[in-house]
This record gives sequence, structure tokens and C-alpha cells, in this order.
Amino acid sequence: MARKNRPSSSASLRLPDDVTETATRLAGITGWSAGNALAFLARAGWHAVNGKGEKITGFKQFMAAAVDHYEAEIAARKKLAITSSTLREARKALSPNPSKGR
Repeated sequence: MARKNRPSSSASLRLPDDVTETATRLAGITGWSAGNALAFLARAGWHAVNGKGEKITGFKQFMAAAVDHYEAEIAARKKLAITSSTLREARKALSPNPSKGR
């Protein structure tokens, strides 16, 4: 018997440019991967088209919370970068100066 070819489990999709751009923008403002952003958009779109409008409010709240969380994460990273720089300078002030030109 001849063996049948099975389709690969990860089918490659060609998405329109506007869909790719939307997923990329969502990924950029939430910190998600492009795949997660696309999956979120697909689920939200399916619920909108399938008549489950009550879930759309939940998707909006989830996305808004994700954006807020990512912005807080970026702000915290910037603050840590500033304070770590200050900490390094304070350590340098406390450490003995190495002798130069022995």
C-alpha cells in the first residue's frame, strides 16, 4: 500500500498586509509576540462575527489591561536603568581608587 501524505501541522498562511500590520501594531503596544496578537485578534473577530458580542467587552478590557501593563513594565525598566546608574556611581565613590601608573 502506498503511504498517504499528511498535511503539515503548521500550515502557512498568507495574510493581507493590513492584517499583518494590525497584528504587528498590537504586538508592539502590548509586548506580545506577533502570533499571540494575531490569535487575540482572530478570537475577538470570531466572537464579533459569531454574535457573541458580550465577550467583546471582555476582549476590550483585556487588551486595555495588557497595554497598561506593558507601559508600566517599560516605565519600571526606565526607572531601574536610572537608579542602577546612580547606584553604580555611588559604589564608585565608595571604592578605593586604584593606583595609576605603577
